[in-house]
Amino acid sequence: MSACLLCGTPLTAPISLTTLLSFRPLKVPATCQRCWRRFSVIDLVNRCPKCGRQQGDTDVCGDCLRWPASSPFVNQALFTYNDALQDFMLQYKFRGDYRLRHVFQEAFKTAIRRATPDLVVPIPIHPTTLASRGFNQVAGFLEDVQVAELLTTATS
Repeated sequence: MSACLLCGTPLTAPISLTTLLSFRPLKVPATCQRCWRRFSVIDLVNRCPKCGRQQGDTDVCGDCLRWPASSPFVNQALFTYNDALQDFMLQYKFRGDYRLRHVFQEAFKTAIRRATPDLVVPIPIHPTTLASRGFNQVAGFLEDVQVAELLTTATS
């Protein structure tokens, strides 16, 4: 039996007749429902159409207005940066709990499939940061996603 990666509550895979008849391995979620509900998923209506930032309307947000209109880059936020996400990032990114990459992997994969991008380009981290942290937090979320490593960091 596995446990919630955030609080340690024992987890089981949801079983239905469909999952049993699919003959696929049962998928145990990475978190319990109580922990998952602490994250605030950005709804698909009241958000910036370019970056996905949660807001009260569907206009392009101020940050996106500052980007050149011809920019081929697209960024899509999936969650608001609330206290739960801030705590998560502190534990994952700065305290090095690499197991936590599983918490958002399915959400990232689903969003990428839905967007049907030409390329998925992970943001690199500086080699010094990689050496001290031991992993690239973005690459951790994108395991099993085909990516194009096209960007490099500026060296000092």
